[in-house]
Amino acid sequence: SLLEAQAATGRFIDPYTAQRMSVQEAKQKGLIDKQFEDILLRAERAVYGYKTKLSTETLSLCEAMKRGLVLENHGIRLLEAQIATGGIVDPNANHRLPVRVAYKRGLFDERLNKILQDPSDDTKCFFDPTTQENLTYNELMKRCVIDKDTGLRLLPFRVKKKTDPRPPKVMINLVVTSPTSRRVVIVDPNSGNELTVQEALKFKLIDEATAAQLMAEEGDFQQDDEGNESLVVPSTSSIKQHDFLLQKGKINVEEPLVMGDTRTLFLQLVFKLKYLWGNSTKLPKVIKEAPNQIITVECSTGISPSDRRMSSRFCLVKKTIQPMALMSFGNSPIAGIIDMATNKKMTFFHACQQGIIRKGTAISLLEAQAATGSIIEPNTGEKMSVNEAKVRGLIDREFEAVLVRAERAVLGFKTRLSSNPLSLFEAMNRKLVVESHGIRLLEAQIATGGIIDPFANHRLPVEVAFERGFFDRRLQKILDDPSDDTKGFFDPNTNENITYLELVQRCIIDRKTDLPLLQ
Repeated sequence: SLLEAQAATGRFIDPYTAQRMSVQEAKQKGLIDKQFEDILLRAERAVYGYKTKLSTETLSLCEAMKRGLVLENHGIRLLEAQIATGGIVDPNANHRLPVRVAYKRGLFDERLNKILQDPSDDTKCFFDPTTQENLTYNELMKRCVIDKDTGLRLLPFRVKKKTDPRPPKVMINLVVTSPTSRRVVIVDPNSGNELTVQEALKFKLIDEATAAQLMAEEGDFQQDDEGNESLVVPSTSSIKQHDFLLQKGKINVEEPLVMGDTRTLFLQLVFKLKYLWGNSTKLPKVIKEAPNQIITVECSTGISPSDRRMSSRFCLVKKTIQPMALMSFGNSPIAGIIDMATNKKMTFFHACQQGIIRKGTAISLLEAQAATGSIIEPNTGEKMSVNEAKVRGLIDREFEAVLVRAERAVLGFKTRLSSNPLSLFEAMNRKLVVESHGIRLLEAQIATGGIIDPFANHRLPVEVAFERGFFDRRLQKILDDPSDDTKGFFDPNTNENITYLELVQRCIIDRKTDLPLLQ
């Protein structure tokens, strides 16, 4: 965002020499890489203007925002940087204009004028790395120091000594006591003593969720020719786990009776479903499956179910069981628009084509669909991938290019350096996704059921996703506070900037498809 502010105000700056250059020159000199270059070239158009295939006219940043070529919250950040450094750039006249003059000349409307004049809401798009505050660009400039050699503003950064808030890691071993029996041994990191699961829980070395999971790993078992494991007789630990889960409200009395002698495996599945939704007292919405359908549940023994980084000393056990319930994959995003006068339903793309909503609004609402799983045909309720939506004429090639990127929030982001896909937050950390854009996609996921884990293909509540390292505390605060960075959506009826959840709550539910539609 700070380099975008440089590009959007005229020049990329080398702080050592004070040399100013274009984005391409900065790439040639090795000051940025290819990934940064692609992002900054788009920001640089705020100075040189935006061109379209339909016209030879050069559009200003404000005009590009009106036509949906630039997302509004991204454009506001670039405009705010221009205003803080002298005024809004007119690419046709090659000079700067104060906000009032630019408004009088029709470069933007009254609504955007109010946003730019009010730094308490949409314009706090920059981040102070020292204090971890969201600020306007003007406020960030005031915190800079002037370099005596170059006369340039430099942002002071104080590296705080990192302290690990986590307690010492607990070593957990799965000990095979006989060819068909095993028990869990936990080593106290302070004394080195070996403890049982109950003792470790008593000394608060592990939490309740970990204790319940570890209890399920103790007991008598058998293996078939393919190495799949199944319990023969519920062990004493299994009975303890059952009583433990009952006491903590994780299960009810009827649940363990369904599976008979294999109840420990069923309890483990029920516990896993409950854990995904945090400390809720209710089970997630479930669907019944055919009795003969087989699934595989992976039960890991480690420091905590929320710790995804497992040591090689931890054991990964696969158990094949018959499912009793599977977790539903969240609620539907806003499917489209309905004309209450005619009861006609249409996609956001077609509503944009007919001039009912702005292009930028249509893109952000379709991005919310793509980032939560699929593009929706509001008339039939059919859900499909972005590519399939393009083939069927629900979007055009320009929309497809934008939505394919948003779809990666579900499928994961791939890089040349690694074969493992990145989550949306990891992509934001590596600057593959602009933070304000990523926050909007995360906010849509949360409003429809939880943050999507592209690795496990399920959703997580914000607090559970935070515990599993899907984002840091700063981003958690942003996601929990809808008054600041999360108001990334636009209500075309009231011209308000609101959260996706607020927009969903303003929808009506279609009787035929049960999908939310924007009036």
